[in-house]
Amino acid sequence: MAIVGLGGAGKTQIALSDYAVFWIPVTNFYSMLGAYLEIGRQLQISNVEEGKADVQMLVQRRLSEENSGRWLLVFDNADDIDMWTERAGSTTASDRRINYLPKSKYGSILFTTRS
Repeated sequence: MAIVGLGGAGKTQIALSDYAVFWIPVTNFYSMLGAYLEIGRQLQISNVEEGKADVQMLVQRRLSEENSGRWLLVFDNADDIDMWTERAGSTTASDRRINYLPKSKYGSILFTTRS
């Protein structure tokens, strides 16, 4: 699909009107976790603000549910590939952050990077 028009005509708003858009700055790990926490609040995930909650896993599970609707998850400035491939505080390969990405036929994930 292509939407064509003059700048400022609202093409992006039309393209995203049926989607929940979640923006995650990945300039560092803490900005990413803060964004995940905010997404958890927006999705009204219970227990998301508990100190020991695995916020990334909770958001992943919710967005992977078919009843979560259509969504776009934007990881902005995802320049550090090691952040995604290294283990997230555990010793098993299944705990890499890339494995925390939601999977849904109703959702899309976009990474922006300068690399």
